[in-house]
Amino acid sequence: MIRDLRQAIRQLAHSPAFAIISMLTLGIGVGVAASIFCLLDGLWFRPMSVPRPAELVRLYSVSPQEARDNFSYPEFQQLQKNVPALRSVVAKGPRGGRLVRPDGSLRMLLVNVVSTNFFEDLGIQAAAGRLFTSADDDRLRVAPAVVLGHAFWMDEFGGNPAIVGQQIQLMRRDKPELFTVMGVLPDSFRETDSVSTRDLWLPPQTWERLNGPKDFEARGFRWFELIGRLAPGNSVRQANAQLQAAGQSLAAQWPATNKNRAFAAISDLRYRMNDAGTTGEILLAVVGMIVLLVGVNVAQLLLARGLARQREFAVRQALGADRFSIIRPFLAENLVIGAGGLGIGLLVAMGSAAIIPSLLLFPPGFTPGWHFGADWRVFLFAAAVCFLSVLLVSVIPVWRAMRLNLLSQLKSSGSSPLSDAHTSLAHRWLVATQVGVAVALLVSTGVLVRSFLNTRTQDLGMTRAPVLTVWVWQNVDNAMQKFLVAQERLQQLPGVIDVAYAVRAPLSLSEGGMAYMVTLPDHPELKDPIEVKYNGVSANFLQVMGTPVLRGRTFTAAEVQTNAPVIVINEAMAHRYWPGADPLGKLVHLAKADFTIIGIARNAPVNAVGEIPEPYLYRPFESEGAGQITYLLATRPGVSLAKPVREALVSLDPTMDPISIISEGELVRYSAGQYQMTAELVSLLGLVGLLLTASGLYGFISYRVTQRTREIGIRMALGSTQQRAVRVVMLESAKLFAYGLLIGLPLSLLATNLASSMLFGVRPLDVPSWCVACIVLLGSLFLASYIPARRATRIEPLTALRME
Repeated sequence: MIRDLRQAIRQLAHSPAFAIISMLTLGIGVGVAASIFCLLDGLWFRPMSVPRPAELVRLYSVSPQEARDNFSYPEFQQLQKNVPALRSVVAKGPRGGRLVRPDGSLRMLLVNVVSTNFFEDLGIQAAAGRLFTSADDDRLRVAPAVVLGHAFWMDEFGGNPAIVGQQIQLMRRDKPELFTVMGVLPDSFRETDSVSTRDLWLPPQTWERLNGPKDFEARGFRWFELIGRLAPGNSVRQANAQLQAAGQSLAAQWPATNKNRAFAAISDLRYRMNDAGTTGEILLAVVGMIVLLVGVNVAQLLLARGLARQREFAVRQALGADRFSIIRPFLAENLVIGAGGLGIGLLVAMGSAAIIPSLLLFPPGFTPGWHFGADWRVFLFAAAVCFLSVLLVSVIPVWRAMRLNLLSQLKSSGSSPLSDAHTSLAHRWLVATQVGVAVALLVSTGVLVRSFLNTRTQDLGMTRAPVLTVWVWQNVDNAMQKFLVAQERLQQLPGVIDVAYAVRAPLSLSEGGMAYMVTLPDHPELKDPIEVKYNGVSANFLQVMGTPVLRGRTFTAAEVQTNAPVIVINEAMAHRYWPGADPLGKLVHLAKADFTIIGIARNAPVNAVGEIPEPYLYRPFESEGAGQITYLLATRPGVSLAKPVREALVSLDPTMDPISIISEGELVRYSAGQYQMTAELVSLLGLVGLLLTASGLYGFISYRVTQRTREIGIRMALGSTQQRAVRVVMLESAKLFAYGLLIGLPLSLLATNLASSMLFGVRPLDVPSWCVACIVLLGSLFLASYIPARRATRIEPLTALRME
């Protein structure tokens, strides 16, 4: 093997152009594949940084309204005891909080409330101090404590280990309270999902001190995510059987909150794959296309090199070499090319890992929890792609070498490779395959780019004019008067056109989780309450947000101030429950009262741009016990109001320091971030695919011109013009383009249908995108073919006739 490798290096050194082009082509494919794997790994595929992550399962509850829902704390407590297939179950609920700095300023905190067994059962060790365990339950009730996230520890306290054992101030309703820092999480553990890092990790006892016991007592308040660890010898299937039984038991015991609700579990790996969703499938499919294009290009190079060496192989065989001895040096050359391509690919992947964050949109106000790096997992993936690519592209040249016609090869003069009908056919189909894959890539690029542009231009059901959202937390009773005074102050700021308020702003990263269990008196067939999400809003909210009322009216100021029992529903709710009928004046029972429908508003995004509209309702802003309010300021373009807004609110009450000030435009851009990321990446990969296809066709036509030199010389000697010679070559390219279309059009339809759930305002069969893709590809292939075709016209007939 060592001798073969040395010989392969010497052979490649004699053909540096072939070696460099082959390695670069292979390196591009491996680098692109490794880069996309690095992206997907950082976003979704990377398992949690805990011992034995393969044992972890994700639990979820299922109801007629939610295919995948969370759990209430009482449900978590019962599942801890009733599922023997799970050695342990831990709970995590995302919340928000406020840190009071020594200078009196406030900082918004992202908080995870976790069960006290969370860290010990997952096997997480502290970077400083220690982490609470279930043995600390009694102690935490007396002296509530907190654990710091590593990024927050570094940012807020400079990584000072002396903070352990000290106290920090957190806002409890309208006044601060001291809590002891128990420990700091390691940098390796960021989150259970790659979304954002969390600042604080609190046990239930600490959150109960901050917010009261209601969050842990309400059986219908499902805000906890559950993670289980399989017991030795148990499987996900066994856990699911026990969870099903536990769900049935709870439904019988607590019908008001658990009727028709089931529990299930999936492996952590499957959970992450599901989380990647269509975006992950699209990127993996595009990577597969790029690798295929690269493989075809390298296969053509190796095929051409194998044809050029057929006489050498024949001489070796005539001198007594067996077929494997002939193939072995050829495979050694491919192995050297693969090693070079792998090295180039890893360099591309490492460079891409530094660029990837610039392609992503981080949640406004959040610290990203994503981590991208070309680690050993990326190396193994790149090596696997490289090895399989080299193995597959070696098949045709090896097959050709195994089928050598010894007599015909020895009779050839060796000045040029013999033309072979089967070889030419293989070449043509390789190029046609490249063209077909390029068509699919370019069509997908066009459709996805149009989809992304639509998220920036099409009507969303809400305004695109400047609207500033200001989130204020005010946990005091009878806060409505203060809220109204604050609204008047904000209204007086220069550049402000109008000010509305609501519990939450659309697309505000809160997942639109507020919901009522409602009943419809005129629908007796709906025996069980249905879950409908809602928002509490001011009288002018829909006007400021640019969401038109299609029928009926919105609230009056008096109805909001008196909390009148009236609601406005969206189109989706009207169409689902009153199809073909007029819902105005109908009653909806929610919050222990009957509310009258007075208007139907247009569908508007709640959680994300492009979401499927679901039933939604608006009710007057409820002042009683209001813990949060979001002001929505319609402003003039180009006006900067963050500082004046903060000063106006703090001057009214220091505890009204805004938790966040974000424009609605930023929220829209972040919400459409997956459309943007997918369009950018697929466009970049589409450009790579176009260049690979054009270079592959250029190489093939150049090779064909070399093969047909004598034929072209004879044509020229018999009086053919240069234009006719060009036409002969270009005709072959046109045929290849036609064959490629036959492959590419159904492949494009398959690709765009795969991406259909990621399309906004555009259909998979988008004629403009398809036409533009074909025109761009045709123009590129014309240039790639015309250059070698023009070279063919410069052939001297006498020189060509003397070649044999």
